[in-house]
Amino acid sequence: MDLSPDSLSVAVSCRDFTLKMYDLKHAKCTGIFRSHTDSCQALKWSHDKKYLISASRDKTIKIWNTKTKKCISTLIGHQKPVISIDLSPCQKYIASGSGDGTVRIWEWKSSLCTQILLGHCN
Repeated sequence: MDLSPDSLSVAVSCRDFTLKMYDLKHAKCTGIFRSHTDSCQALKWSHDKKYLISASRDKTIKIWNTKTKKCISTLIGHQKPVISIDLSPCQKYIASGSGDGTVRIWEWKSSLCTQILLGHCN
């Protein structure tokens, strides 16, 4: 689960492998995101709220357009479930941690992994 930067929305992961976005002011679901094939472990909003990033037990990270509710990029490289993600303040990089013992640094625009750090211990 992650609160949006403006605290007006929340994104949550569901048992059916979907993600849901809620408007907190009106207490209603404003979007459903479908693409992961296993449960989502972490969510992160972009600073401008245009994108949502999800990390899943299916070993992928997905970047979603929050307006269209479509996955615009899938980051593949981890060998075990992805359990944590973060976004750099400049919004240029995504960091992901996995049960495979690595932290990967991804370039947002190209979706390429630029660094692999070994020895990550949850």
